[in-house]
Amino acid sequence: MAFRFSTHLKQLPPWYNIRGLEFGVVLGTMGRLVRNLKGEVFPGWSTKESRARVAATLTPVVRSMAGFKQASHAAMPELDKEERKLLLERKQITPCLAARQDGSHVFINKKQDTIIMLNEEEHLAIHRFASGNQLDTIVADLRKKAKHVESQADMAYSKEYGYLTSMASECGDGLQLYMVLHLPGHVILNQIDKVERALNKLHLNISPFYTEYGEETGNLYVLFSPPAPLGTTDEILKHMEATADSLTEKELLLRQKIAAEDTITLSDAIGRMYGTLQHGAIMRYPELLHTVSMIRIATETGFLLFNGDPSHLQARLADIMLISSPTHLSYTSEEKSETIQAFMRMHLMKNLAAHLHINDEFSLHILP
Repeated sequence: MAFRFSTHLKQLPPWYNIRGLEFGVVLGTMGRLVRNLKGEVFPGWSTKESRARVAATLTPVVRSMAGFKQASHAAMPELDKEERKLLLERKQITPCLAARQDGSHVFINKKQDTIIMLNEEEHLAIHRFASGNQLDTIVADLRKKAKHVESQADMAYSKEYGYLTSMASECGDGLQLYMVLHLPGHVILNQIDKVERALNKLHLNISPFYTEYGEETGNLYVLFSPPAPLGTTDEILKHMEATADSLTEKELLLRQKIAAEDTITLSDAIGRMYGTLQHGAIMRYPELLHTVSMIRIATETGFLLFNGDPSHLQARLADIMLISSPTHLSYTSEEKSETIQAFMRMHLMKNLAAHLHINDEFSLHILP
């Protein structure tokens, strides 16, 4: 089934849909599984003919997977520059695939929680997403898909090194795990460097969560594992889950510490943000990302109150982050002016802010 962007964009990808998640620290999880065909050169060294052979071999394998018989599909030459940016903003293709041409393909299932790419960095790359902390589910599903693929096609494999990849250092289980974390408490109290040093001892990494435009997304970080050496995925999974639990506990304590011990500074930051929402006219995308983060910490610490279900607020914030991103806004509104887009972005936030109000109890506490 060919891509229909008018329909595709109406559905929020599941890793953005955080409705009902407690505290909003672990916002989403993702697993990446890669495999390569035996006897074919890797995509970085391939020819048009070899990529065509790989696609011809693997397309029937993809279509035979559960949920992919009618999955949306596009060959990369069929997508223009704006459509590629849309999929990049939704994390549904990688920058590597966005730069590819003949022989490269993307398949996305109806739920939009599984993306399969052909002739990306590897012949086959499967990305499986979920909201919250669902790494166990993701790993189990990717292993099931890997078993299906290996029953249908001959994969490049070494008894000594595991599944072969285009980077020799990444051979092994062919699995890599990711978590998206909201860590404003760690950022405000300058704890990120300590986290990085501790994670290095566990062979894990953390880095800012960047948009496709090079901006950091307000206090969001990606916790990720290096590619798993042969037979180590279960151990890495255990470390990732324990680390996520530890970071969540520490983050909540840091937020409480800030709210209790630095009330004036936090109240000032939240008040300035709230004032901008009340009286501002335009909002650039980097400012929106920071504002979303501040609203999250303001409501979670009780500085701002939301007139409605808190889980609805979290889901709406995630929705706005996506639909107000530059290419989405340009595509859906057909408005190319950055100033008009910034005005529309502020309008979205003002509609949300109409359901927020300052908690009078905190206002009383900070009076001199």
